[in-house]
Amino acid sequence: METNVNNGYSFFSFLPVLFKENGLEKEIRHLAKYEYFLKLVSDKQTSEEIFVPISNKILRKVIRQELITRIKNNLFHLGIIECNFRKRFEKRNGKIIGKESYSYRLTKQYFVPINSKMQSSINGDGLEVNQTTGTLSSSLSALYNRYGLDKKVERARKKFQEKVSIALRTRWHDLMGLQQKPEYNFIYRNTFKVGINPEAFSWIDDEVKRNRPLKDSTGEFINSKGEIRIYMKRNRTLTPKIAQEWKDHLQRIQNKDFQFNCPSSVNRVFYNITSMPGELRKFLCYKNQELVYLDYSNFQPLLFVKYILDSLSLDSEEVSKYIAWASEGRFYKEVKKMIIESNVKITDEVNFKTDFFARVFFSSEKRKYKYRTAFAHTFPNVSRVITETKGQNHKSLAVSLQRMEAEIVINTVFHQLAQKYSNCFALPVHDAIICEASMKEIILNLMIEAVRNKIGCMPDVKVEPLNFER
Repeated sequence: METNVNNGYSFFSFLPVLFKENGLEKEIRHLAKYEYFLKLVSDKQTSEEIFVPISNKILRKVIRQELITRIKNNLFHLGIIECNFRKRFEKRNGKIIGKESYSYRLTKQYFVPINSKMQSSINGDGLEVNQTTGTLSSSLSALYNRYGLDKKVERARKKFQEKVSIALRTRWHDLMGLQQKPEYNFIYRNTFKVGINPEAFSWIDDEVKRNRPLKDSTGEFINSKGEIRIYMKRNRTLTPKIAQEWKDHLQRIQNKDFQFNCPSSVNRVFYNITSMPGELRKFLCYKNQELVYLDYSNFQPLLFVKYILDSLSLDSEEVSKYIAWASEGRFYKEVKKMIIESNVKITDEVNFKTDFFARVFFSSEKRKYKYRTAFAHTFPNVSRVITETKGQNHKSLAVSLQRMEAEIVINTVFHQLAQKYSNCFALPVHDAIICEASMKEIILNLMIEAVRNKIGCMPDVKVEPLNFER
């Protein structure tokens, strides 16, 4: 049977037809669960070629394992999805565990591009809804009645949707409901105001032709001993594959397809703007307003001043030097110079900042890296505070610094913006803020004051225009 998914119905309205024609009438009662699985695939699949992983852990929150397997098998045999097998490895309790993993994609017959998906509005139950009247299209309603979707099935659909809503409720939803925390609603509202400069897509194509160099990134491999090792992917360029990922990211922002999260472990806000490549931020726009990017300089070393002052005297020359370097935005420059003078070779100039912080502040205390030794020579007491702050878990320092960052940026600066300047446009990017240029001075002062009240010293904040110019 030739089935065209773009038939004016919802994206998955072809399912009852296929069930009836292939002897799967009993599966109609699980229609909402089939649609849920297909929507998870559809939302992630950005082109006909790619396979997307779907977490069984997420599926099991709302569907029992036996039915998950049946849904996948039926969709595969009906020719709706294709599967791709791979073996992935992960480290668990010091051991390398090999796990079988499947990824999925809608077949060419049923795949719908992202921008086409946005032409229809699918409500929480997976049905097409008229955006003006909010009613189910008459043709779709007739189709469902024809194939046995009686009130019992509709009740099952509604019950399942309620189950999904509860299972997928994140901490972000809870924070949005707190009247004493208006900053989260403020961020949410402003995110939906942001747009994308249409020149972004042609710019990406041009940069692919120019073999635009990209920052180094990390990857993992398993050595001959079966240990997971991290390596640097160097000399990267903008390939057509990466370019397509960039375009898909921009398309999702353009289509207002946002995902928000705020894990309690660090309290940082994670959403589409924080995950977008830095090269693309200049294409963000808001009502043709000029945008600026306000970024705390050397923020992680500066936040650590709080721990230093809890243990050491401000009168110490060592402490004064550290605070001066961090608060004036020259910490990494001075530290780099100090390491070179200690006759320690810097192996990676481009990623020095990341390497230094990983080996000095975030490393375990079992191994003393050369960077740490050189740092301890100039800052012996600060180095001792680093060791004491890590305690039994070296990861705790990174978590504590991120929580402090969120307290300053989200719960102080954005809290004040939500209360006093609720109509302004501003968005957080971890330790930086994107805002309209007319609010630059106000937000700059709020950022400085927040750090001064928390740590007791003045930060350096870089200000950069975000507007794109060819």
